[in-house]
Parts: sequence; structure tokens; C-alpha cells
Amino acid sequence: MGLSICLLPVVGASDVLEVAGVRGGLCVHLGCGNGVLLNELADERRFILHGLESDSAAVATARKALSARRVYGQVSVEEWNAKTLPYADHVVNLLITDLPTVMPQAEIMRVLAPGGVWCRREDGRWVKTVKIKPAGMDEWPQWRHAADRNPVSQDELVEVPRRMQWLSFQGNLSKEMLTGGGRYYTLNSGLLRVRDAFNGLPLWSAKIDGKCRLVVVPDGVLAVNRGTLQLLAGASGRALRTFDEAGTPNVVLHQPLPPDAAGVLVVADGAAVTALSFATGKVLWRVPSIFPRGLSIGAGLVYLISGDPKAVGITTVSALDLLTGKTRWERADLPWAKTCYRSCFGNGTVAFEAGRFAIPPGMDEDKAAVTAIHFLSAADGKSIREHKYMPAMRHDETPRAFFLDHGRVAMHQGESGKDSPTTLALFSDLTKSPQIVPTVYQRRFPLFCHPPVATERFFIYGEMGFTDWNTFEHHSNPITRGACGRESEGIIPANGLIYVFPKSCSCFSMLNGVAALAPAYGRTIEDSQPLVKGPAFGAAIPTVPAGKDPWSMYRADAYRSGSIAT
Repeated sequence: MGLSICLLPVVGASDVLEVAGVRGGLCVHLGCGNGVLLNELADERRFILHGLESDSAAVATARKALSARRVYGQVSVEEWNAKTLPYADHVVNLLITDLPTVMPQAEIMRVLAPGGVWCRREDGRWVKTVKIKPAGMDEWPQWRHAADRNPVSQDELVEVPRRMQWLSFQGNLSKEMLTGGGRYYTLNSGLLRVRDAFNGLPLWSAKIDGKCRLVVVPDGVLAVNRGTLQLLAGASGRALRTFDEAGTPNVVLHQPLPPDAAGVLVVADGAAVTALSFATGKVLWRVPSIFPRGLSIGAGLVYLISGDPKAVGITTVSALDLLTGKTRWERADLPWAKTCYRSCFGNGTVAFEAGRFAIPPGMDEDKAAVTAIHFLSAADGKSIREHKYMPAMRHDETPRAFFLDHGRVAMHQGESGKDSPTTLALFSDLTKSPQIVPTVYQRRFPLFCHPPVATERFFIYGEMGFTDWNTFEHHSNPITRGACGRESEGIIPANGLIYVFPKSCSCFSMLNGVAALAPAYGRTIEDSQPLVKGPAFGAAIPTVPAGKDPWSMYRADAYRSGSIAT
């Protein structure tokens, strides 16, 4: 369930926070008494604090003290004597019990977020228990999931959403979203916002350059700020390190090398590709390159395209050794390479997605636009297959390959027109013909303005549509849809949740803001708190004399004023 650590006797809010190591989010004090510790914790403005106490007199005293300090709201206290806690799964960052509690440990661990801490006093000492991330839960720390650029999550807990985990009415149309270390990062117009990934509470924000995609690492987030690549602490935004040797990159990839989680950074600007040790920041190698693009990493190699797409000259596709930078193979005979901007790796194969945007014929001025994915052997660069197809996105969207388990690869494609149903071309062997299967049913139209994503279990697209990769069964809960965006992810499956963002269209009523959607609960939800009877309970309800009802008709009165004097 978690990892327990015993420390020396301590007292006071600062001591609890030092032991817990938690610096923001939702903090719960179970058995808070008259709120003394909550009052101290209120000085930590990054917390939302909730006290639970069974003694009604102590609750009243705590509320009075908090109101006197003008912190009630950030801090609240509730009378509570049930054997369950009033929280959804995985939402509490810090839970404190400084008195013996009858609350079952399983219930405490249920409400703690992965990485969340339970601090309790035992024999004059604080004991800290950290909730371990559940097995099968995955993150989404880089664009298109990881450095291999294969947009397939390994999260086994993601299901068709049936409830809301959290919702924030964040106004900007954040299209770049990543998650790692229990935090949720969005970037829009240079404003980096960071929230807790499981309860959505804001942690910090910062202005950065915003011209390079973010990369989330265990310690925080990599971002280009003031022309320099920096590591910002995930908990606070404080600059932890600066990678001076990286220059001012427009592309950053992070490749862990187990058991070394630090691994290697690969960065690119307009003139070179550079690899650095993440641990030391020292350059491992630097290879000159003209307009390097389409970088991805897999099987110990860095794949890239080099050559000016707007000038006459040779465009090459190559693979470089991740640790030395030596060329493993290079090809200059691929006519599609000049207009190719992306690659992804999987199953010993590297796929190059040609065409800057996948645009259905007739929907753009470029009538000759061709959508195709070109598969090369990652080992030697030999061509395996070219798959040309009609895009299955509405406009301005990129083609993409999905590398799945058991050597399978899939593409999302249309049939014969912009209003035709969409299908999946599923290859079990790239040298043979694909299996064509229908995708999830869409209520209004089959084409959307965002690319699909996937897990190893589901293909996810449109209005919360899920297609099972093995049975091809369709499931959906069309309460919202993915956000519009050309190369962004309209939907993010991670942390056992589905993350969605603000939309710029009005196709149908949908959720506003950013939200995390969760699967149905795996248990029956029961009333957790008996009714608390106040002084007015059982009293007769006052009656309004006939004709004196201040709102007796539609919009209150014959003038349809919609207002009353009281």
C-alpha cells in the first residue's frame, strides 16, 4: 500500500510539512479538534485545507478561529464521524492524523493521490506513509507520449469515462499538455501552468519562451526560458539547473536508460543535433545538420530528417547512435523526405509521416496533397512499406502510426469522402495486407479537428469514443470531445484518467475548461455521513398567505420583471 518512514519527535505545522515533504495541493486533517494545526498550516498558501472532526463544539470553535483570521475558504472544517472519507479516489495530497483514528487504513490509502502522504503521530514521533503509484498506471511526459513519438500509452487503468475527477474553468485554449510526477503541465502563449494531476488544484505558473515543447522528467519540467534550457522544479517552478551546452533548442527529447532514469537529452536547433548527459549537462556528441526535424528515439538510435525543405538540395533520412552520434545508416534517395516532418519508432520499425498536414482532397488549396506513412527498418534503413491513405481528420491534422503490442501497427483513415465513416488499417505484418476495421461510432460526424491517441487497450478518438484493439467493440460516453489542434493531443490518456481541454468550436454542448475524466467506481457508493440535525429540524414550515407569494407566476409577475423586492 505504501512506504513508511519513522522520524524523530516533532511538533507544529512546519515539522509536519518537513516530514511529509508535500508543498501544495489538498491537505486533510482528520480529527482536527479546534483547528490549531489547521490555523498554522493556513500560512502555506499553496494548500487547500479541509478539517474533519466528530465533536460539533470543536468544529464551531475551529470555524470561529479560522474566520477571525480571514482564512475560512482556503481552510474549512466539517463535522464528520463516518467510517469513510468524503473524497473521490486519488485526490488527497497530504492527510494528517495526530490522534489515534478508527478510520481504516485502506480508506485512507484510497483517497490519497499516488505519491500522496499520510502523516500520523505514533509514540511521540511522526510516521510517514507514501502511497505508491498503482500498477498499470502510466504518464504522458513528452509530446506524443515519449521520445519514440509513438502516441500509445501503456496505461492499463484508462477506461471509458463515467464521472468527473476534476474540472477547472481555465480560460486559455491550452493545446500542449503533459503529465508526470503527479503533476499536470499546460503551455499556452508562453504561460506555463502547473496543477496537481489528480485533483486539479493549481500549484504554480511561470512565463517562459514557449517556442519549444516541454519535457517532463522525474524532478520537474524542462523548458526553454530566456534562450536557455532549464530544469524547473515540479513542486515550485524554481530553476534547479541550466543546460548551457544545449544552446537555444527548438526540439528537446529525453530518453531514460534504465536503470539510469536520468539518461540522455537530445536537442536540436537549425544547425545541429546534440546529445547531453542529463545528470551532468555535458555534451556527449554534436552532429551538424541542416534544418533537422522529425526526431525520434528507439532501439538506441536517434532518427531524423536533414535538409532544407524549401531549397534545392539533398534531403537525408538517417539514424545516429544515441550514445556516440555515429551514423548507423543514412539514405538520400527518398523523394518524400523533403516534405516530411515527423517520425515515430516501434517494434523495430521507424515510421516517417509524410506531408506537413494530412488534408483530405478538396478541403485545401493543395489538391495534390498525399497522405502516406513510410516504414523503414530501424536496424538498416531498408524500406518495408509505403501506406498511402485518405486522412480521417477533418482538417489540418497530421497522419500518425500507432505501434501496438505483439508487433501490430495501425493507421486511422477515411474511406471515400469527408463525411464517410472512418476505419483502422491494422497490420499484424507490414509485409502483408492490413485488416480494415470500423472505428467507434460517432453521433454527428466521423471527422474531428484533432488527432486520435491510443492505449494498448483502446483506440481513442472524437466524442470520447473507444475501440478495443482486440475485440473491436465500440464504447463511448459523448459528454465532450477532444480539443482542436493540428499537432497537439486533443485527448490525453494518463494516470488512469482522460484529460480534455478547452474547445474553440461549438459543434455541440461540451465541457468548458480543462478536466480529468475517470472510469466508473468499482464499488457501490453509499451515503457516508448521517444527517446532522440542526435547530430548525422538525419545525413547522412558514406558509405564505394566498396571493402574497412573491414569485407566483412565470418571471415573478405580469410585467415579467424577473425580480422581487426582498
